[in-house]
Amino acid sequence: MRGVVSLPSLLMLAATLALAQGIDGTLTSQAPRSGLTLFDEIQSAPERAAFREVWDTQDPLRQKELGLRFVERYPGSIVLREAYELIARAFVAIGDDAGGLTWAERSLRLMPENPFLLVMVADVAARQKQPDRAETSALTPGILTAHAPATSPNAANTSVFIGGGVTSIV
Repeated sequence: MRGVVSLPSLLMLAATLALAQGIDGTLTSQAPRSGLTLFDEIQSAPERAAFREVWDTQDPLRQKELGLRFVERYPGSIVLREAYELIARAFVAIGDDAGGLTWAERSLRLMPENPFLLVMVADVAARQKQPDRAETSALTPGILTAHAPATSPNAANTSVFIGGGVTSIV
């Protein structure tokens, strides 16, 4: 008889907890803000303005200068990875591949799986006659092939574009 009496009590307790959790979530949760951007993550208005200036600048030489100033001024920024990437791309755009690779490495230390930057590094490394570095960078985002099912045509043979050429990886 004791087991029968406990069952309704347990059901009532479970229902109460579930409803309480729902009420708590409704009262304390904020609705997701629409239009949230990377810039919204930056709490400091001067830092946000400085980063936006780096982001919006089209001239690579100016973008490099602004980016370098930004990382010097805000070394603990939440958008440091993005700033490093912008600097790397600016260096490459002005023809300084070595500088671009240096800054790309800094960005990749913070987000090693960045496929867009890894592709840039592979391309630049191939131009710099660094085939091992180019291949390593091209293969790093192994997400594309490492978990491919055996039935996938990409599982057996993958072609990677490196420095304008195609390398087959089996």
